[in-house]
Amino acid sequence: MSAQPKRPSDSRIAAIAVLFGVYLSWTAGRIDRLHARVEAARAVLDAQLLRRSGAALDVATGGLFDPASAVLGADAATPASTAAVTSSIGSDPSTVISSSRSA
Repeated sequence: MSAQPKRPSDSRIAAIAVLFGVYLSWTAGRIDRLHARVEAARAVLDAQLLRRSGAALDVATGGLFDPASAVLGADAATPASTAAVTSSIGSDPSTVISSSRSA
């Protein structure tokens, strides 16, 4: 007579499956929260970039600098404002509208 290997019972398999499902659910929740934090941080950075480019344009066109420096300042600020708007296209449009109004 040879000894038969013991098979795990169905209740053990079910318990392991439930624990694995709980672990997967917990991990998915963490990834979802991380994604939300990354998107919020990106929106804040885009809004700040828009505000700073608006301020740079205001300084450049304010009449404090000679015309050549004003053109250089405006040329430097314009790509930053268009980069902030184009990077925000995939996110919430109200963020772009509200941040451009505050600039």
